[in-house]
Amino acid sequence: MHRERGTEKMGEELSRSFLREKIGIKSRKVLDALCAQAMVWEADRGEMIIHEGQLREEISWLIDGATKAYTIDQEGREIVHCLDYSPDFTAPLIMGADLRPGAREKCNIVAMKKSLILSLPYAFVLQQLKDEKEVRAYAFEQMRITMKVWIEIEALLRTYDAKKRISWFWERNPNLPDCFPNKDIASYLKLTPETYSRIIGQLYKSEG
Repeated sequence: MHRERGTEKMGEELSRSFLREKIGIKSRKVLDALCAQAMVWEADRGEMIIHEGQLREEISWLIDGATKAYTIDQEGREIVHCLDYSPDFTAPLIMGADLRPGAREKCNIVAMKKSLILSLPYAFVLQQLKDEKEVRAYAFEQMRITMKVWIEIEALLRTYDAKKRISWFWERNPNLPDCFPNKDIASYLKLTPETYSRIIGQLYKSEG
């Protein structure tokens, strides 16, 4: 893992560009404050970015690359919750809307390929949420979007059969990088790897 302080020229330029263009922060004052605290760093493939249960110390965003969010069930199996990749994903790398002091991470997040991450100290973000209207507006909008997507996915998993789930997934993610194995996509769709592979094969044949 290589971390670069946001106050250094390259890290500051990346932070400022991402926060302005992807997050939508326009205020020079807010940008200056965020960039002064930002850390831009590179996560290698397979490197853990967040561990489930750890005390939250940072909030991070994916600038470039791909990540997987998952938990481990009682039988030791991975349950995949999110497959995130740039440039389509600009939400923070956290699960849930718990933004209280002392919050703990709800899942594991791992880099699926070499990825560029922007991190801000959690205590600093909480203070910005109190002090800056623009930061609060971003946080509330992200909560709204996250809730909307969660409701959509939960409804889909209850009502769609396996074939419809897979078709929906690929329509929604036409640019999914190949670093995500089939077993992760299957887990995300609440399918077994065998069912996913069988139906993908049938879909390929019907298109051919």
